Amino acid sequence: FIRIIPFMWACIIGYALLRLVGRGTLPAVSYLRALTLFPVGEVEPSVIWTLRHEILFHSIYCLAILYYSVKQRWAGLTLWFLSPFLWLVLRLTVPAVTVNAFIDELCTFLFSKFNILFGTGFLIGILHMKGYLNTRWLTRHGFFVSLLSTLPLIIAAHIIGNEATANTIWEFMIFSVFAGLSLIIGITLDTNRPITFADKVG
Repeated sequence: FIRIIPFMWACIIGYALLRLVGRGTLPAVSYLRALTLFPVGEVEPSVIWTLRHEILFHSIYCLAILYYSVKQRWAGLTLWFLSPFLWLVLRLTVPAVTVNAFIDELCTFLFSKFNILFGTGFLIGILHMKGYLNTRWLTRHGFFVSLLSTLPLIIAAHIIGNEATANTIWEFMIFSVFAGLSLIIGITLDTNRPITFADKVG
């Protein structure tokens, strides 16, 4: 919270003032939603939507650790990671759940397709902690190896996702696979020389 939220507030307020001076407009409600990370409705600046999901994930993760047993924690987190599929089935089978626009948007946020991506990262983290990803790929050219190995994955994810399954839950599953592979490359890639600025950028 201390690392992210105060800086976010400063950016939002600065953005709002610049817009007010430059355009003479100030959509106060959108800025208020952004300042509070309110889960429903438009936010300004629009990029704040990403932090909404970050805060949701970290809140759920912290609550699971603080208040639930190990079995309950695993069950709850797994259910949340898979919730986009459950929400999709519910919307298709019970149309009444989408009648109220506010509830529909709130549930779409809580059970977002991005949960699949969080689940993928969580699973890779567990595998790493269990020692299944301890293999090290030694190289003196970390930046170039990481760039050449992950760039094709990013391009393939966009081509396959956008052309085959645009704006569907399956698109996110495809992205999660390629993003997971990129993360595994980052975990296993190691350099046997001092890390340079180029390595940090990579």
